[in-house]
Amino acid sequence: MKKASSIIMSLQNIKILVIDDDESTNFLTSYLFSTYYVDFKLYFELSAKAALKNLMENKDNLPDIILLDINMPEMNGWEFLNEYQKMGFSSLKKTAIFMLSSSKLETDKLKAKSFFEVVEYIEKPLSEEKIQEIKEILQV
Repeated sequence: MKKASSIIMSLQNIKILVIDDDESTNFLTSYLFSTYYVDFKLYFELSAKAALKNLMENKDNLPDIILLDINMPEMNGWEFLNEYQKMGFSSLKKTAIFMLSSSKLETDKLKAKSFFEVVEYIEKPLSEEKIQEIKEILQV
């Protein structure tokens, strides 16, 4: 996947938005970040529609990283990315988007590459090693 040209220097003082309807995945994500890293803001949206609404209401305070699930009810990750592009969030701030999905389908991995905002496709479950991979991709 692509390297992120980001100003993020470390996982210190960054905002991470997790968009996933799976509460057990969100619990694991919260646990891993709180165990291995400090001084970051991690927040969750259980739906892509709610995430878009939150982003619209906070355009001046967009996240540095988005961890985005693909399969969600009402609006999936692909639909979220299409709306994210239409709303022009990328022109406001370079946010590194990582697809975080249980899908192992090659078609999903290829589709993720078609969105310039998506930095990497990561298979669930998240782990310390995968967080380290995120840091390496972001060069932090």
